[in-house]
Amino acid sequence: MTGHQVVGPGVVVTDSELCASLGLGVIRDGGSSVDAAITTALCQGIVHPHLSGIGGGGVMLVHDGRKNESVVIDFGETAPSRIQEKILQHDLQHKSGLLVGVPGMLRGLHQAHQLYGRMPWHDVVVRAANIAKEGFNVSDSLARAIDSQKGKNVSKNFRAMFLPRGQPLPPLSTLKLPHLATLLERVASHGMEEFYHGNVSEEIALTVQANGGVLTRADLANYSSVLQEALTSQFKGYQVHVPPPPSAGGALLYFLNIIEGFKFTEQNQEAEFQEGRVQALRQRGHVVQRVEHLSLVLGAERRGDVMHGVTDPRSTEASAQAITRPSPRVQIKPGS
Repeated sequence: MTGHQVVGPGVVVTDSELCASLGLGVIRDGGSSVDAAITTALCQGIVHPHLSGIGGGGVMLVHDGRKNESVVIDFGETAPSRIQEKILQHDLQHKSGLLVGVPGMLRGLHQAHQLYGRMPWHDVVVRAANIAKEGFNVSDSLARAIDSQKGKNVSKNFRAMFLPRGQPLPPLSTLKLPHLATLLERVASHGMEEFYHGNVSEEIALTVQANGGVLTRADLANYSSVLQEALTSQFKGYQVHVPPPPSAGGALLYFLNIIEGFKFTEQNQEAEFQEGRVQALRQRGHVVQRVEHLSLVLGAERRGDVMHGVTDPRSTEASAQAITRPSPRVQIKPGS
């Protein structure tokens, strides 16, 4: 991790020192931890647009220590209403708009702020907007992502932002995103109406359709984030809370339950843990497939019931017992 900041009872951790500092400022100025998370998430979407952003979605888990309860806000992207399986069989390289889902990021962050925010919405969002307006240094990760697009059929706007004069932006160069800054300022002042119902929604829909997609203004207007209960389990005496499917949180709990049930010897504890972790992750791969399948087939209403077998430690005892005693690390050969 390259960015972590601590203030009083608050901690902000990201892979961007700039965004961690921004979130820290929110806490220092009296904002809640959720206020800080919102500002930090928006900042991450600005400095790492290849990994995150308001055009996508996500999930947030909030634990209320006073009430001892965890709430999950699911704001993942959804498929446009007109999408059909046969449509996705087209050449997606020439119809990239078909890969665009209904963005949920802003809707979900806004709901989180309504439930747990302390600082005004405008202040929370504008702090991130200022980063886009004033500029930031291009990270190595972003520079590599931009360079990978050199020579490809990218949009005019992409070339203007990231490939000036046909050359990819190098690491540490300054990048400003004034159009994104303006959009975030409008969202800060006018709320969700600006993005999901106003002129912005029309611009998004028309751009997607111009690239072969089927997203409509109605899809944006009808989008809503979903409140869910967190999955809960125990690990080494600690209570662990994770989001339900389609997040991989259930698979993480399954993995932890297997590791907890595995008995390590004092002599080779580190080597055995590493090998046990690898074998447990192999088990986890099957669980991820199972979770994804259940999410698709059964839908959100029944996910809590079917996940019981994944989160219940008793269900993983057989898996833990099935893991063979690992060999000391010195006996593991390259390529094995």
